[in-house]
Amino acid sequence: MSINRFYTLWAFIALFLAGMFSPVKANQTEFEGRAPRVVQEGERFQLVYTVNSKTDAPQLQIPDAFRVLSGPGVSQSQRMEYINGKMTSSFSITYTYILEAQTEGNHSIPPASVVIDGKKVQSNTVAIEVVKGTKPQQSQQQEGQADRTEKVSKDDADFFVRVHVDKKSVYQGEALVATLKLYTTLNLSSFEKVDFPKFTGFFKEEIETVSQIQLQRENVNGKIYQSGVIAKYLLMPQKSGIVEIDPLTVEVLVTERVGSNDPFDAFFGGNVRRFKVGNTSPVVKIDVKPLPEPRPADFTGGVGQLRLDASVTRNALKTNDALNLKVKFTGTGNIRFLDSPQIKFPTDFEVYDPKKDVNVKVSERGATGVVLWDYVVIPRHAGKYTIPAISVSYFDPSTKSYKQVTSGGFEIDVEQGAQDGSQAMVSGPARQDVKNIGSDIRFIQAGDLDLKSKGVYFFGTPSFWTAYVLPLLLLVIFLIVRRKNSIDRSDVVRLKNKRAAKISRNRLKSARKYVKDNKEGQVYDEVLRALWQYLGDKLAIDQARLSRERVLDAMKERSLSPELIAKVVELADICEMARYAPTAVKVPAAEAYTQAVELLVQLERAIK
Repeated sequence: MSINRFYTLWAFIALFLAGMFSPVKANQTEFEGRAPRVVQEGERFQLVYTVNSKTDAPQLQIPDAFRVLSGPGVSQSQRMEYINGKMTSSFSITYTYILEAQTEGNHSIPPASVVIDGKKVQSNTVAIEVVKGTKPQQSQQQEGQADRTEKVSKDDADFFVRVHVDKKSVYQGEALVATLKLYTTLNLSSFEKVDFPKFTGFFKEEIETVSQIQLQRENVNGKIYQSGVIAKYLLMPQKSGIVEIDPLTVEVLVTERVGSNDPFDAFFGGNVRRFKVGNTSPVVKIDVKPLPEPRPADFTGGVGQLRLDASVTRNALKTNDALNLKVKFTGTGNIRFLDSPQIKFPTDFEVYDPKKDVNVKVSERGATGVVLWDYVVIPRHAGKYTIPAISVSYFDPSTKSYKQVTSGGFEIDVEQGAQDGSQAMVSGPARQDVKNIGSDIRFIQAGDLDLKSKGVYFFGTPSFWTAYVLPLLLLVIFLIVRRKNSIDRSDVVRLKNKRAAKISRNRLKSARKYVKDNKEGQVYDEVLRALWQYLGDKLAIDQARLSRERVLDAMKERSLSPELIAKVVELADICEMARYAPTAVKVPAAEAYTQAVELLVQLERAIK
């Protein structure tokens, strides 16, 4: 038995090693053709076909627009890799043809075909654009030392940059893609200076591109250039009207070989001349259209395509227990800037400020992702409650109309929870029968008896009336104050009006701290929040309905001076500009804080 087990073990090991080290080949056949996208008339270029299986030369039809000079040249390559315990091998054979472009225009080389294992396999169609040929520029012969660096002026025919946008007319909040590209016929060595546009009036997010610029041939007005993408941005306009994209300025270093009469220089390749060239792109104007009016009441600022999903963590709980209401938006557009939805919670529910979680990815298709609002809700009384369905409207630029999405509608069953420990039960004294302690005849009291004259009593004296009336008076004052406080607490508008200045002062204290810490971004945020929260409380506008238009209308209804309203608009514009386009803000954070303090004092005097 031991010998049989020995042979069995070795057989298993041999099979394992054979499976591990035996090469695995890919079964999928790949047959691809490629050539330059753009060539000049009379230019020679390579047409290359690659197949990953052994086969004869491909069968192909070359259009009359091209002339075959030579080919096919054949080369083979084989590669083996060891991955995850498996040995893989790949094989490819390349057929190269040398062609010459003869006819100007857009041409296509039909799919070539090969026969592999008795089956006919075809390649892709190769598209080639042939442009009118130009005479090559002759290099000027210059003498002097090698590696000289000069400042040479070049026009747009040799090097230029442009800012391309995929849309020139959009709605406010609608995304567009800006591509920053360079075009050159020179031998670029390195970048000397790049001044990117500031994109004032836009919220911008950079689209990920390759770290190193890859140049490709491109036809521009009948001339072939090497073009490359410097950067791509996703832009979202924040205001309507004609918004301009600032120019892109690029300066590069160019190397160029020049002839020399020195035989040693000629032997080592000649001198190298270095010079700088630069170019500035034209200003690009974008027509930003305002969103149509009237806007739906449940519009939260969304522009794009959105989907709404709402859920609760549980539908049955006890008083003073918490549940979570989660409202999730998914889609494409300015989803990052959505305001919280308007939700009508039951009055017996205590609702905390929602937590916002944003997960957005940016690509050429736009900003796509998820925004989650998480509300913590605590019911204070038992009963059956209903959270109505949540509806939100957004603007769809593709249909140029508002659309509404709805989700939810939840029944919540709240049972009475345990009694609060602070509600203690107070019991009265136990009743007891009167006991006769001692005898019915007492010993006469001796000593100082503190006797008083007959007819002198405490009743009716000033001290008596003071002790009698003062507690009643204090009780009446206490009841009046208590009733007044209850009325104030029940009057939400009056309560918010009274606490508006206090809350705003607390936010301005935080802003002053950020000023000392040189945290300018937080300064503008705190000032803007203090301003809007103060005006919302003072003008009796709910936070869910708070907007610039409603605040300005309410200030006009209160007959506030146009100068004071203009100051509010100016301060709000400064803070919002610092939020979306910080580089364009010309008012320092400390000055914005000072303006806010002075403005709140003026508003406190004007709004009663």
